Amino acid sequence: MKLIVGLGNPGPEYEKTRHNAGWVVVDTLLTELVATAGFQAGDWEKGKDVLTLRAEIALSSGSSERLIFLKPQQFMNRSGEGVRRAAKSVLGADFELAGHDLIVIHDDVDLELGEVKMSINRGSAGHNGVQNIIDHLKTKDFIRFRIGIRANAVDRVGTERFVLMSFSKTEHKKIEESAKRCAAGLVLLLEKGFSHAQNHLHSHIQT
Repeated sequence: MKLIVGLGNPGPEYEKTRHNAGWVVVDTLLTELVATAGFQAGDWEKGKDVLTLRAEIALSSGSSERLIFLKPQQFMNRSGEGVRRAAKSVLGADFELAGHDLIVIHDDVDLELGEVKMSINRGSAGHNGVQNIIDHLKTKDFIRFRIGIRANAVDRVGTERFVLMSFSKTEHKKIEESAKRCAAGLVLLLEKGFSHAQNHLHSHIQT
């Protein structure tokens, strides 16, 4: 079982902002997977401080993998508590033994718009949502899909203001394309493991 967390801020005023790239990617990723044979998903369910969606995907080996998608409903810098409760419930009390079953999808202002990187056991690099998850789980040993949102405006307005600016239509389209690559990367992760998925994503020529 994998717990897949998209990071974002709740509320309509944040819906299309750069900091909510994690939610945009999760929504588009689900749309991509639904078109895949052998993928079944329920509806989003509201819990305490989180939205959850349960799904199952058939693998080429003949086996299947259960997936739980999660959107924390607290503000970005308080994401950790909801993720901690979900990780404990889904992955077990001894989280560190199952850390690679947690996947966090989030924006990354250090990567160019549309770029996608996978990492594992890595520090937050100043991302408050990721740092809050690390603080609550007391480990950084989980998988991350980092979605590039960087554009020229960040140097002009500063990071804090930039991440709360909305995507243009063209930029939003690029994030959706990133999500499609994430869907392919997720399937590879489930089928062949982290290294194969990472190599596939990182070898992609992103323009």
